[in-house]
Amino acid sequence: MFYYIILTGECNRHCKYCGGSFKEDIVPYTLQYSIDDLERFLLQDPDRTITFYGGEPLLNIPAMLEIMDRIPAKYYCIQTNGTLLDQIPVEYLQKFHTMLISIDGRREVTDYYRQINETSMYQTVIDKSKWARKNKFKGDLIARMTVSIRSNIYEEVTHLLMVKDQFDKQLFNHVHWQLDVLWGTEGILWSNTNSLKGIDWSVFDRWAENYNLGISRLAETWVQKMARDGVILGIAPFLKVMDDLLNDRATTIRCGSGRELFSINPHGFITACPIAHEKNFHVGDIWSVSPEEIKNSLLIGDPCTSCDVFKICGGRCLYANKTMFWGEQGFKRVCKTVKHFINVLQGIKPTVESLISKGVISKESFAYPTFNNGCEIIP
Repeated sequence: MFYYIILTGECNRHCKYCGGSFKEDIVPYTLQYSIDDLERFLLQDPDRTITFYGGEPLLNIPAMLEIMDRIPAKYYCIQTNGTLLDQIPVEYLQKFHTMLISIDGRREVTDYYRQINETSMYQTVIDKSKWARKNKFKGDLIARMTVSIRSNIYEEVTHLLMVKDQFDKQLFNHVHWQLDVLWGTEGILWSNTNSLKGIDWSVFDRWAENYNLGISRLAETWVQKMARDGVILGIAPFLKVMDDLLNDRATTIRCGSGRELFSINPHGFITACPIAHEKNFHVGDIWSVSPEEIKNSLLIGDPCTSCDVFKICGGRCLYANKTMFWGEQGFKRVCKTVKHFINVLQGIKPTVESLISKGVISKESFAYPTFNNGCEIIP
């Protein structure tokens, strides 16, 4: 199974679409359990993957290092804003299989959402990522974007795929993104209001139209690169969905939340999703349940399970499905972007199959990720 270990609810940034730290009474800033207790719980699962999460997990590096010392895992991963990346001791840096680094695309977009002083967050993240490469991090470095109202999906993704490290090699192995359709006052859905009544749906509809055009253009570029150079660009959402389409494989919720992925919060509570802290998402705690007992404990339901693309989508987001946070109208609007995304990939599938049959590319090259590495896949 897969475990997000939330090391702290505190964050050292105040991004426009997030706001920074959780309230400490909701997600404590220090661990309220002992590493002995965590070890006792996790060692019951012989096939565990650990992902460190926050807040900003690198604000609690001592706890992270102790967990890595004491609790072996099949894979260690981390999701971080990257600002403190160079504070990780090199011998631990090299133990990570995957690092998801928050960066939203081009400099002007990233800095608009993430910069809080004169220091460019874009440049900070690039520099710290290069530091990781210089210090022999050989794992999967993922540019993890938040796509919001100012984002141009085609421009942001293609830009990040072209960034080079100090050795003139591609800095980020893969690019992944999620749509900003939850809390932020600068978000696509919220349109500078925290009330559903105040949402200007025309703003979202115009944005979604441009986003969908960008997805179509991105997929066209993706398949052209395969045909011309035999290269499959590391666009994480495209890769896994295409892999399933090629193999006619149905999926469950792709992030695994509530089924095989769970979050251990600083107070020891276990939730079905790392962003869900409401009590109805609690499935136990590290003292009173076992990993086997919580498996498949919270499953996605309608309207996702009766949707015509459910076997490919798997249900975009457990949290959104259970809360219907933006109401039915907003939920359906976001769903339309997912359906367009899937339709586009279905449209290029024959070309991909032709390239495979000609030996230009291999079918196996689409099998990414090979384990649940934090890429939720469906944006």
